Amino acid sequence: MQKVADFAEQRNVDRNAVTQYIRRHSDEFEGHIQTQGKNLLFDEVAFEILDEKYPQPKPIQIIEGVPHEEHERVLNRLTEVQAQFSKAQEMMLEMKDRLSEKDAQLVQKNASVQLLEDKEKILNALVEGLKAEKAELQAEKESLHTKIDALNAELIEANRPKPLLERLFGKKRNEHDAL
Repeated sequence: MQKVADFAEQRNVDRNAVTQYIRRHSDEFEGHIQTQGKNLLFDEVAFEILDEKYPQPKPIQIIEGVPHEEHERVLNRLTEVQAQFSKAQEMMLEMKDRLSEKDAQLVQKNASVQLLEDKEKILNALVEGLKAEKAELQAEKESLHTKIDALNAELIEANRPKPLLERLFGKKRNEHDAL
């Protein structure tokens, strides 16, 4: 037989709580409880009933100075954080790869732009050269037209019928009068 006070102390429960439970469920404890002075005593059957209601507290496991439950909670949280960290690292690597691709595309586009700008400069220089050449050709054309006009005038003069005196003496009339 065991005292209710001893049971309550072992289970870290108030003695009055155990006594009150026994009174409220007196039909279950009938024949298993005895009073001896001011102490309530109970047998093995009552012990099993009370043990179900008030189980022995589990000993606290301490791992490196931390209770087991706290250790488990922290370990679970650590696992979650590590999973989140791994996911973040994967995302960062993926973003780094994308950034590298974009950088390569940007370098390629910049090279294309530079090539186009260089081609534009070359074309502009060629256009300027062609314009200068055109101006020179235009000036040469005008010079040639002037020469052609002069030659045509000489040709016309040479093919014009000569007056008789000029044909006979080989001098122009004005030259003859001057003599």
